[in-house]
Amino acid sequence: MKFTVITVTYNCVTTIEHTINSVLSQKYKDIEYIIIDGKSTDGTIDKIRKYEKHLAYWISESDTGIYNAMNKGISHATGDVIGFLNGDDWYINDQVFNRLYELFATSNAQIIAGRVTSEGSPRRVVTQKDLDILFCKMLLPHQAIFTKKEIFENYGYFNEQYKTAGDYDWILRVYTKGIPITCTDLIVAEFSLGGKGSGCEAIVEQREVSLKYLKQYNKIELYEKVQGEYLLETAVFITDYLVSLKDPIIAQILNENAVSDACFVWGTGYYGNKCRKLLESANVTIEAFLDNDKNKFGKSSHGIPIKAYSEGSINSIIIISTCDYYEEIGSQLREHGLNEGTDYISYYELIMKIASIEIKKNEWETKFGLSSADFKSVIRALHNN
Repeated sequence: MKFTVITVTYNCVTTIEHTINSVLSQKYKDIEYIIIDGKSTDGTIDKIRKYEKHLAYWISESDTGIYNAMNKGISHATGDVIGFLNGDDWYINDQVFNRLYELFATSNAQIIAGRVTSEGSPRRVVTQKDLDILFCKMLLPHQAIFTKKEIFENYGYFNEQYKTAGDYDWILRVYTKGIPITCTDLIVAEFSLGGKGSGCEAIVEQREVSLKYLKQYNKIELYEKVQGEYLLETAVFITDYLVSLKDPIIAQILNENAVSDACFVWGTGYYGNKCRKLLESANVTIEAFLDNDKNKFGKSSHGIPIKAYSEGSINSIIIISTCDYYEEIGSQLREHGLNEGTDYISYYELIMKIASIEIKKNEWETKFGLSSADFKSVIRALHNN
């Protein structure tokens, strides 16, 4: 089985060698490597030239966007299976393609979707039963998707009208055509934060794609879920922006919700890390991370110890960082006599409050297609439940 890896780059001089070496160091040797550069001006091209004898094809020329570049790569691919690795991402170790070969060889898989990690925190495991959530949110990072080439030939390449959601549009296109996606918990790559796919435009485009397929395939019953995901992504985006500025509105909201000098954070995953950054921007001390996973006890995250709730004295408010298990953890805390709002609060609620203020303050209703009332309705719903 021959694999093709396509790397799309633009001004990645500080990371491109790491990316290239993560491909060339693979123990599986039947890998065709293609690099499509968008006419970089920062020295990236010189880095690529150092390795051109190992490349099946490479070019540096202007393009109309990332999906135009990815489509160029597909058109030159001759492998049985195609994967994509951005110029600021890299494969996690040298065994990735040995493992992928085993997965393809022992199954009838046409598309295999693995996992990625960033800053040491792997993204969630997606299972086969989760896949209908694709109508609400892109859960399969393209760095960890490996596709038989005939799928592109039979169902089309990426839609270049999208600037950030072309991969999301493509995965929904093939999924709704009945192409099976085989999910695995194999961690494939590490990706850099802050890419083009993480901004405001990406959030808006993702919602546009979601609604298109909901309507096309009569999944309107999922609209509320789509709207909820959109509110969450927007609130995270706005909050991250304010964290980068250390905006005083963060300290104000934390103080109004009994989070002042110190607290505990429940959860060490993606949202736990987001919550940590929020608190640190307002100079709030995190006494410890709390978790139910016994494998994490006694370890630390970003220098902060991870403990069980039963371990030691909890003498300040707890912020539950995870959105998916808030009620389950809240129930556990209530069994210990704690009260919502005074003894524990949701990170989700905090960022909804922050977003509702900033949307109104900056007149961003048109930009996001939302009003402050949308965020406040979520807060009301939380308390009504």
